[in-house]
Amino acid sequence: MQAQNAPYTYIASTDKGGCSYGVSFYDARLRASAGVVAEEFRPYLYLGTRNAEVTVSTTGGGPVSLADVETAERILRAAKRYRDLVKLAYKRQTNAAEVVNEA
Repeated sequence: MQAQNAPYTYIASTDKGGCSYGVSFYDARLRASAGVVAEEFRPYLYLGTRNAEVTVSTTGGGPVSLADVETAERILRAAKRYRDLVKLAYKRQTNAAEVVNEA
């Protein structure tokens, strides 16, 4: 059972064959970083906790492609949307707490 306000993360993925996979875990200490594999100058994005890790990188078998750029753009759009939703949820919760405190 999840404790109130406990961190929760859910990751879902669908492979090219249409199979879906989901992973969920609880952890407040999310690490996020980006960099390059030095030998190949291959960019990557890393998200991890002590329970799970996710790494997204460009095509390892060849040069960076337009598909890699498009994937990076989709990740950026999703991250911005996530940020906006978190801000909205925080604002709503803060406003609700202020109303309760005023009552």
